[in-house]
Amino acid sequence: MREYRKRLTKRAADGYKAARILWTLVICLLTLGGVSACGAGGKEDRPDPQEVKLRQELASFCEEMEEMDAQFRGLTVESEADLPALSEKLGDLQTLFSDLREMEFPESYADLGDTADEAAAYMDTAAEAFREVFFGESMQEAYVQAKYDYAMENYDRAFKRVRAILYFFS
Repeated sequence: MREYRKRLTKRAADGYKAARILWTLVICLLTLGGVSACGAGGKEDRPDPQEVKLRQELASFCEEMEEMDAQFRGLTVESEADLPALSEKLGDLQTLFSDLREMEFPESYADLGDTADEAAAYMDTAAEAFREVFFGESMQEAYVQAKYDYAMENYDRAFKRVRAILYFFS
């Protein structure tokens, strides 16, 4: 009798293993079939041309932005002769961020268009504050420092908005 139970137990165990293997194969095949069929021939296979264009524009923007930022931060204003270069770089940065504002974001990224507007507005505010610091009438030193800090804060906020936009496209 014991031997009979052992054979039944062994058969049941073998049957359980076979059933488990069979179900695992069925689940794997269904999963693979479902994954490979997802979006087959559908719109998802083709990239959105507007998104592709935006990615290219953002890549170009980033290259220019990095270059201009390095040039701007590398400027030293030690004399009146350095002021025209500073003014030119501020204008270039404002133009660049204005171009960012004008980029067309697809509907799926509409909120990023608002973020681009914010970045351009912060850069405009920063440029105005820098111009007031460097080209304004003589002011008290404490006010100049506070205004410079305000300009740098807005400058950094503009770049943070750009990083937020790029996060969604990385």
